[in-house]
Amino acid sequence: MRRYVRDVLARLRSKDNLKKFLILRSLLHSLDMRQPTLFEQKPKQSELNAADYERVVTFALGEFQARGKVLAERDLPLDRLRGALKRAFDTFGVAEIDDEEASAVLSSLGAQVRRVPSFVAKHPFRVIVSRELAERSRQVYQDAKSQK
Repeated sequence: MRRYVRDVLARLRSKDNLKKFLILRSLLHSLDMRQPTLFEQKPKQSELNAADYERVVTFALGEFQARGKVLAERDLPLDRLRGALKRAFDTFGVAEIDDEEASAVLSSLGAQVRRVPSFVAKHPFRVIVSRELAERSRQVYQDAKSQK
């Protein structure tokens, strides 16, 4: 198939038919991209309990601070923490949790979480992390990075 498309591309290039050339060139590039198949198995996600979720979220808060962002005693929208949460769940190789679960884990860790109306933000939670939790999460992140 690729050889046929390349032959057609060569003919179109010589005829100066730019529109068809560009369409077929994008087709050729899409053939080179690897697409998942219907029967391809997804990597298995490990099951986590509440303590494991707390560890992952604590790691995420530490990673947020490691990027130079201030976390302690700030009223942050949950949206600001979603990137750190996603990276932490990717690091631990587990499925990401939704906003409700993330707010529950954050509140169980000791953060103040409050809901705002859904028309205010896409992720309708505001989070205030105490200094103690911020320092503990920074330490957890540093310990995890030093072990790797």
